Amino acid sequence: MTTGTDGPTLRPAAPQDVGTLHRFVVELAAAEAFPGAVETLLGHLARLAVERGCGRLEWWVLHSNDGAIRFYERLRARGLDEIGVMRLDGSALERLGRG
Repeated sequence: MTTGTDGPTLRPAAPQDVGTLHRFVVELAAAEAFPGAVETLLGHLARLAVERGCGRLEWWVLHSNDGAIRFYERLRARGLDEIGVMRLDGSALERLGRG
């Protein structure tokens, strides 16, 4: 996200941005140093999504993170049964990347 003369605007995330935002949200939620900060951040993202005609906002949460799941459910988010996250890393990533 960048800030222009008309306020914050979304831009395609560079790979390093995605990791940075993820770490920021995880650390912010875990530290609980700023009550309401995660809800405020999600609220801002939701407003941007609605303004831009997006039909949904999605994110990941570990199945073992019961506290986060309860928090998101209080916001009326729901877990998805129909999709799963797939990951390719390590030697499998390198092998596929080499062709």
